[in-house]
Amino acid sequence: MLVYIAILILAVVAMVVSFLSFNASLVRNQAYRELTHVANLTLDRMVRDIRAAASADTTVSNQITLSTEGGATTTVYALSNDTVNLTVNGKNLGTLTEDDVKVEDLTFSKFENIGTELETTLVRVQMTLSMASTTKWATTTSIYYTSAVMRGDYE
Repeated sequence: MLVYIAILILAVVAMVVSFLSFNASLVRNQAYRELTHVANLTLDRMVRDIRAAASADTTVSNQITLSTEGGATTTVYALSNDTVNLTVNGKNLGTLTEDDVKVEDLTFSKFENIGTELETTLVRVQMTLSMASTTKWATTTSIYYTSAVMRGDYE
């Protein structure tokens, strides 16, 4: 009888440990999917605006200011209070990231005259996102990169 109870306890403990492990994996995967979704939406918007811009100013840390030809539209992406803030023509349009996702770093790098004969400008964006799990005992952090060539530079 004692052997039977011992085997039963071992089996139950193994099932509980497996369940907790699968649950932790599920929470991490959900957080990673959410981070990737937010990163894709945010970076796609930035790339679209970078490609349409005639000039880009990356001199301010964690911020890029984009201007279209003739200065008709000025778009500013900036890191503010752990979110990416969007301002167009001086009007704050709000944040691009969701409340449960924190932007830990947003870096813009501008590379001019890449290539040989073409005078082009490439803007590279690096964004570090983190998200606490629903149980608050784990945080998922990922770094996302993208780059875009400003189309106005090589027409």
